[in-house]
Amino acid sequence: MCQTAVYLDDELILENVVHIEFIQKTIKIATLFEAPTILEADIKSIDLLKGRVKLDSTRRS
Repeated sequence: MCQTAVYLDDELILENVVHIEFIQKTIKIATLFEAPTILEADIKSIDLLKGRVKLDSTRRS
């Protein structure tokens, strides 16, 4: 299975992420074994080869 890791401001916050969804101005992140996490953040980068999603907590106006 291809799960990914999510980093917020270069700090690992979630592993085994299987679903990322934008809901209004938030990002909902679901893993295999935990309740979904909802964050106010922007996507900084997505590296599918390494299985990494980097988020930036600094919201732009």
